[in-house]
Amino acid sequence: MSLSEIAIRLVTVKALSGRTLAGGAVSDSEVSAIDVAAAEHKRPFIAVYTDDGESQGVGRDILTGNGSFSLAIEIGVTSKMRYRLDSGEDELVDALVPTDALMEMTLNLIARQIAIALADPTNEWSDLWRRFVTKVGRVRKRRGASADKLLRFAGRQMEIEVHPLADPPFGKAPAGVWADLLAKIEQDADPDFRKLAVPIRRAIVGDPPEPSWRIDQSQMALSGDEATAMLITPAEGLGDDDVALAGVVLAEGGGG
Repeated sequence: MSLSEIAIRLVTVKALSGRTLAGGAVSDSEVSAIDVAAAEHKRPFIAVYTDDGESQGVGRDILTGNGSFSLAIEIGVTSKMRYRLDSGEDELVDALVPTDALMEMTLNLIARQIAIALADPTNEWSDLWRRFVTKVGRVRKRRGASADKLLRFAGRQMEIEVHPLADPPFGKAPAGVWADLLAKIEQDADPDFRKLAVPIRRAIVGDPPEPSWRIDQSQMALSGDEATAMLITPAEGLGDDDVALAGVVLAEGGGG
């Protein structure tokens, strides 16, 4: 489920960027605590994380089992942030403006905008989000606040239980939504973001790519002895790139 967590976190950031009052201030896994991060931002901001999760393995396969995890989206607003004026200029608002009520209202509006953005049928990143998230479970909202004399802060965390698409099998070329995700990343305008396609592709295919019999052994989570008994491993004297069988078919039930 690890690759699905990466994918959902990345597409969430892209789907929300420029779609809320936070503008482009949407970050992936910001390390600072939200109150510390608030002091560093000049505008309302959003930080996206993946948190606790669990999955159900299949046999000994812990890679592709179904499961769920928490997608955490944190929103922060402070009393000293720049807001866009009707004239197009920025204004630094401090002292008693914006009011506590206005900060809370901003959090409410951004939370609603997040839900709308992730369901937007015209946003290609949102479409990828819906392809990777097969189901949404419980949605929890937690409030955070600070009354520091120099910086009043209000924050909210949306914790969304998501049931993701299973991770792709290891060793095979990316297909379906995984191929679409890599293509979208590679076409992005941000050169640093484009670089992320390389480690994701390697995590799917391997570096260097594995021989086909190794892929079969990995997908069935077989030990070396089991793979040999099933004639998956190459015969003695053959190289790793040689295939023992053209294919393996597993059938339930006994013979007779």
